[in-house]
Amino acid sequence: MRTFYLLLCPVILGIACLSVRAEELSAFQNPSRNPVPIPFSERELPTVEATPLKIVNSANHVLEGAVFDKAGNLYFCDVTGGTIKKLTPDNELSDYAAFEEFIPTGLSFGPDGRLFMAAKSQEGTKGYILALSEPDKKVDIIVDADKGFTPNDLVFDKKGGIYFSDCKGSSTVTGGGIFYLAPDLVTITPVIPDMGQANGIAVSPDNHVVWATEYAKERLHKAGVRNSTELIPFRSHIPYRFTGRGPDSMRVDSEGNVYVAMMSQGRVLIFNSNGFPIGQILLPERDKGRNLLSTSLAVHPQKKEVRIVSGNDAESERSDAVVFTAPAFATGIMPNR
Repeated sequence: MRTFYLLLCPVILGIACLSVRAEELSAFQNPSRNPVPIPFSERELPTVEATPLKIVNSANHVLEGAVFDKAGNLYFCDVTGGTIKKLTPDNELSDYAAFEEFIPTGLSFGPDGRLFMAAKSQEGTKGYILALSEPDKKVDIIVDADKGFTPNDLVFDKKGGIYFSDCKGSSTVTGGGIFYLAPDLVTITPVIPDMGQANGIAVSPDNHVVWATEYAKERLHKAGVRNSTELIPFRSHIPYRFTGRGPDSMRVDSEGNVYVAMMSQGRVLIFNSNGFPIGQILLPERDKGRNLLSTSLAVHPQKKEVRIVSGNDAESERSDAVVFTAPAFATGIMPNR
């Protein structure tokens, strides 16, 4: 009989444990839980919450490509509306340029003062790099659709060349990558090939490192380069792999910290110059499924501040497209204009 009880006790204890675990599991399965929980490995990062700065519209528009000029004006793309918006330091919002043929997705000021942009056709089947001249907003085609690229974002280096992301591929199919358009605005050279939807692109303050996000494969790339296009041996690697969707646009501040906008997560992850996470910025009400379409950001060139553009998908209770503000670790890099 004693042997029977000894055998029975573990069974009873096991049933009790299963009962407790079932109760715990039912709590985890509560449908009201956070739709975009912070991964365990990132929960202890220094964290701040952004503050709404300006409502752009309330029509479920997607915003992208945020950049500052030297005067502190913020420019960004309204992808849904096919426009480039301008937000002044006094928080006045206006249409800077509107397009019928193109949809702008990424912006960067060139050394000649023009605003360069990655763009696609209205049908989304063709990709371009364009330049916008003032004061008449004349559009110059720099890289035409016949080159076969699908540029998503772009950034200038100190030489006047352009790194741009060619957003092709998927989680299982490589396609595009990071390319360099030389200062002659003619010669194009691959830098980081065979990526799954190359998206964000940034360059370190000393121009020796190219950073890129791989949207479909959830990876952060750090590539040491010389002569703009040559990868330095043993200096090209993947320092970070993300959880959930999805690393989008990125920017670098004057100290070399890297800011990555997390699309569909309502937050920005911040890394140091070695690719280690050092902080994050959360958008308000993200735990309720709002403001999750955080696609892009810009770091102010004269202040330790960051601007984040975000919106809401069709399933959200909100439809506002909003510009948010939050602290940064350092000032941004001074733009060309």
